[in-house]
Amino acid sequence: MEELRGKAFYNFLRSKWLEDQSAQIESWQIEDKRSFTNEQLFSILEELNIQIDLDAFVLYAEKCDSPEELTLCFTDENHDERHYGQVYLTVFELWRRHCPKKQTLSIFCDELDYLIDEFDSEDESTDRITEQLLELCKILDTHVDEGMPADEVYELITSFIAYDLESFLYDFILHQVNSRNTTSASELLDAFYPYVEDKRWLDLLLVRLLSETDINESKIMIDRLFIELQEDPDIDLGLEMLRTLIVFDEKSAFQMLLEQISSWIHTEEDFQHLLAITCDYFCALDLEEHEKTLREMLAKREEKALDAKFFPTDSELQNLKHLVTTLLNV
Repeated sequence: MEELRGKAFYNFLRSKWLEDQSAQIESWQIEDKRSFTNEQLFSILEELNIQIDLDAFVLYAEKCDSPEELTLCFTDENHDERHYGQVYLTVFELWRRHCPKKQTLSIFCDELDYLIDEFDSEDESTDRITEQLLELCKILDTHVDEGMPADEVYELITSFIAYDLESFLYDFILHQVNSRNTTSASELLDAFYPYVEDKRWLDLLLVRLLSETDINESKIMIDRLFIELQEDPDIDLGLEMLRTLIVFDEKSAFQMLLEQISSWIHTEEDFQHLLAITCDYFCALDLEEHEKTLREMLAKREEKALDAKFFPTDSELQNLKHLVTTLLNV
């Protein structure tokens, strides 16, 4: 994990705790301070020996450029990291509420983290996230226009975001494509394309978009991506490309890519993903009996540890490849 700045570090801790509540994380680090009242927040500051009310807080904030700078005004070098963190999280929430005209990068990115979290919980509409993401691109563009290299700008700004932005972008834009929100998907693809490191993922999304309007062009892109994938193998991208091929009637391409991916599998999780995607493909082809066979195979393997080493000599991989070859060459 790259170094996270500001509130992003605590957002990251909270996301990990929500995944695994046995994690050794102090409660103050992961509290949802958005749910606290002003009285509760000022009470926390008082317990930390900071006597201040809302009017005084706003006056202090007017003299500072960010919640990080204001936190330094309330702490000193003799306080430990724990004390600083408790003050910072409280000051951050008060700034977010009561200094709306003093937008900062950390505040902006915290809102994006919040919207991503809500989207993952299926409690948030996509419009707000789309607006926030497009606004993020405007911030990136502005810094580039001022002379900063695009990669440096992207690295700096994403260090204020707790989530893996590129992974979320792929999932979110794919959701837009599947929901027929093609205009939104196209805008996001165009906006972020200059910045993402591995552009093949966005190209794969473009393939999905083109499949609705220009199937021949989308097939040309798939062929090019397959060549690029062979030159620079990536099991996750390969599996996602295989899933994308389900929407095309290209049996030979599916078989060829599956054969290639088979040599890249190193973990049980990878193999189970391959099985699940092939199940979906057989379902799309109405090969119900063979789909059932693979689902039973998958169910038997679900007890295996996902991080277990996978060996290419595994008999079920050979069975899978034989089944695909037999059925798709009919």
